[in-house]
Amino acid sequence: MSNNQSPELIAPALLTILQVCQLLNISRAEFYRLNASGKFGLLSVGLCRKRLYVRAEIEAWIRAGLPHRKVWQHQKKEQKIMTNETITDRLLSVRETAKFLGISARQVHRLRSSQKICKNLMVGGSVRFRLSTLTEWLNMSCPDQKEFLARLEAEKC
Repeated sequence: MSNNQSPELIAPALLTILQVCQLLNISRAEFYRLNASGKFGLLSVGLCRKRLYVRAEIEAWIRAGLPHRKVWQHQKKEQKIMTNETITDRLLSVRETAKFLGISARQVHRLRSSQKICKNLMVGGSVRFRLSTLTEWLNMSCPDQKEFLARLEAEKC
């Protein structure tokens, strides 16, 4: 890790329901009502027995004017809304990856061993994840490793 990039600068990319409520300044009860009615435009990601939401997608959804779920999903497909603005391709340690995803380092190791997280790199015996690859993986709603690689290949063709 270089001197100018510390783990504290990395905001969690995945948010819990409570964090989403704080970001939107609504109660959990209001969140559940909006979600049940379809007015909450985002779909959650199931990861580590939790329902999590992608921060960048929430921010893009807010910029789009908080559209209804069906409208938002259609807009994403039609316009291919990019939820990551400028991602520098840096390598993250397991600890930094855990902080970025908002989960524990142990959960990152579990996801890695069960191949439910994107492909990692080994740098001198240390596990590293590319920030750009993690962001792509999040934008694809966190598929397992085989499906992620298949989707990447399909996009290249």
